[in-house]
Amino acid sequence: MLLLEKIGILEQATKASVATNKASALEDMQFEAIGAFDNDGKFDITKMKSNLANHLKATYQDYTDGSIIALYSNYYFIVDKNGNTNFYAWKQNKSEVTNGVVTLFVGQEIDGYSANDIDKWYVLGAKDDKLVITTNENVTTVELFGKDGYVNGVEKINEICQSYKVTSIADTARAIDIDDLIRVAGYDSNSVVKDETELYQNGNKVKYTLKGDGHIWYEGLVYAKEEKVSNRTSFTYWTGENWKSLNENETVTLETRVTGFRCITTNSSYEGIVISNEAHNLLFNFSQLDTAEKAYWLGTTYIGNDAGWTNYGVSKVIGNGVIENSYLYQTNGNERGFTYGVRPVISLKLETRIDNNGQIN
Repeated sequence: MLLLEKIGILEQATKASVATNKASALEDMQFEAIGAFDNDGKFDITKMKSNLANHLKATYQDYTDGSIIALYSNYYFIVDKNGNTNFYAWKQNKSEVTNGVVTLFVGQEIDGYSANDIDKWYVLGAKDDKLVITTNENVTTVELFGKDGYVNGVEKINEICQSYKVTSIADTARAIDIDDLIRVAGYDSNSVVKDETELYQNGNKVKYTLKGDGHIWYEGLVYAKEEKVSNRTSFTYWTGENWKSLNENETVTLETRVTGFRCITTNSSYEGIVISNEAHNLLFNFSQLDTAEKAYWLGTTYIGNDAGWTNYGVSKVIGNGVIENSYLYQTNGNERGFTYGVRPVISLKLETRIDNNGQIN
């Protein structure tokens, strides 16, 4: 058996084992919850605490509205005042974020988190079962330029955000990215009608060839499937490890990776974030006229294929719900730079307790 096949089998076995252990832990918790009901069918949270401590050797802490958070078998669980028991996890449905007991809303202010002289933080959503929060203004600005801006720009802005991580209650810190906005808007790229005549579309693969006539020829493989000649005569692209120039009769195929949408508010054809709600105020609380001062980078790179060239860059928010792709490097050698703001995103530790008012306890 080949080594890769053995590794694959081991990975599948590990995943199956984890799933089994997780299901077993939930069964144990739910069994103890059943045992905490009295003869009248009323759930006794005090008895549940005793069962957790004595039968499962689990730890727990009081939460809001008579519920508790328990740690058992390396998993967090939430038990509400009625005995409903499940994994403790934050889930997001557009602008609503809940863990089954507490419900918060994107744009709602959080009280109890302060980092690097920034005291105002707001609910952004949920990711990987954890509550994520952000600021409603840029904490600093940073310039991204050219090839380096594309390759290292996201890492650079993520690194800036590390100073806003309070290790006692924060799990991770990073820059806000396109996925954060997509979760709030409920945007589904599969629902977008594609124009098969347009080259510049998310997911399109474009083949570029430097032919003997000295020109770059291009052809869409998913959309705009017609080979055409451009006026470009050079093509230097990112391989994932380094920059490489096409030689005569060489070909490369690149996949377009763009945000998929420019405007995600209800002033566009796409029904996304309502302009008047708190989510919009949090993310887009400035006019495009103020782009130079208030626009902010997203921790998301993009690749934009076009008629004989490819743009490499980083996405940004420029106000009024508009997301724009800023090219930093073009395959014909053009480089440029921009300076925009940085907004940190903090993922709170799962055991962090927070109530419906946004108060961290």
